[in-house]
Amino acid sequence: MVGVGARLQYDPRLDAAPGQKLDPGRQGFRIALGKHRLGWRFLVHASILPPGPLLPLPMPAPSLEVHPDARTASRVLAEQLVARVQAEPELVLGLPTGGTPIELYAAMVEAHQEGRVDWSQVRSFNLDEYWPMAPAHPQSFAHFMREQLFEPAGFDPTRTHIPSGEVAPESIALHCAAYETAIRAAGGIAVQVLGIGLNGHLGFNEPGAPRDGRTDLVDLAPSTRERAAAAFAPEKVPARGITMGLGTILEAKQIVVLAFGTEKAEAVARSIQGPVDEACPGSLLQEHAQVHWLLDEAAASQLR
Repeated sequence: MVGVGARLQYDPRLDAAPGQKLDPGRQGFRIALGKHRLGWRFLVHASILPPGPLLPLPMPAPSLEVHPDARTASRVLAEQLVARVQAEPELVLGLPTGGTPIELYAAMVEAHQEGRVDWSQVRSFNLDEYWPMAPAHPQSFAHFMREQLFEPAGFDPTRTHIPSGEVAPESIALHCAAYETAIRAAGGIAVQVLGIGLNGHLGFNEPGAPRDGRTDLVDLAPSTRERAAAAFAPEKVPARGITMGLGTILEAKQIVVLAFGTEKAEAVARSIQGPVDEACPGSLLQEHAQVHWLLDEAAASQLR
């Protein structure tokens, strides 16, 4: 699916070089005209600045789309993935769980049922899993993926990978290293789909997680466990999980972030327009050259 258009986008990073104090009277704008498609982007752009020296752009500006609702945004991404897999049947995907990707996965299943795409050669790596957690547990991410995507969309189970919630404590380091090795052996993740937590977490990388972190066993923030409590009741939410590290995530060739709802608006604004800081893991995405955000209007409501 290809769209052609022009957009006027304010980019505060055009206002000053790294380490230079921002002048509130200066504003920078980027005009971009081009074609956008998951997998490639060609832009002709110009910067319009008040008189003064031309200042460097220290980091790539993320691309962003705002849609009326989550269903529309999710279907846009689903169609892009369908087109990509039609061209590259063995595409390597990084996949999330939770409420955010449900509409995306429904659209991917629908495309399979309509005979428009064959997902069976795709290789996938999920971001995370609770630990300890049996894969048959109804709240496990392994169960979620089987129910929501893998089985109804016809994924080959031998080509899907999820961190194990059953690995023994003494084998966790070896298991995590093997997960990293499997990603590298697949050629790396071509398209990493992400959601974002209320505190800016990516996967189970909570605020303060190191930007160069690799797949590992981590502690979950109380806020993350509280949000999952209703689904687990009367059981307790596990206090730990195995997750791809931020370093692993940032090595993906492309990253697409889905965020929906007013409750995600603050995390979205901090991640896109705030300072790059490990206190907000989502902000580290500003350092990646190929990041695309798909938002609904509510999630975009705090963007300046």
